[in-house]
Amino acid sequence: MRGLRLQTRTWGPATWSLAVLWLSSFTLLHPTSAEAAPVNEDAIAVIIGNKTYDGSIPEVSFAHNDADAFRQFVVDGLGYREGNIIDLRDATFNQLVTVFGNEKNHEGKLFDYIRPGESDVTVFYSGHGVPGLKDKQAYL
Repeated sequence: MRGLRLQTRTWGPATWSLAVLWLSSFTLLHPTSAEAAPVNEDAIAVIIGNKTYDGSIPEVSFAHNDADAFRQFVVDGLGYREGNIIDLRDATFNQLVTVFGNEKNHEGKLFDYIRPGESDVTVFYSGHGVPGLKDKQAYL
């Protein structure tokens, strides 16, 4: 598994903080009740917050908070069921392969959660990425 290619630009801590602030303010300004909350029973979220790393790699102090805020957003704001959230903190390569599969077998844990034609899938990641050696694109 070479890595998951990020389809977004790299954000620094200040930009992430603004994004989380926006998500938090959305939730606070648009409170939901059990009656008003949207229901998206088949939707699945994979939320990854990688704060600490082995070796001398600096930690990403905001990563767990970002993941917590996004989890609250998908449950309270988008109506995802708690049981349909795969939540990984400080995920290892093996944990990512367990969830997403690999180049030889795509049937990881996420595959088991999906209802074809019915499930929306959201993947959220907060933490360090790494640039590809040849293409300089960001990868997990």
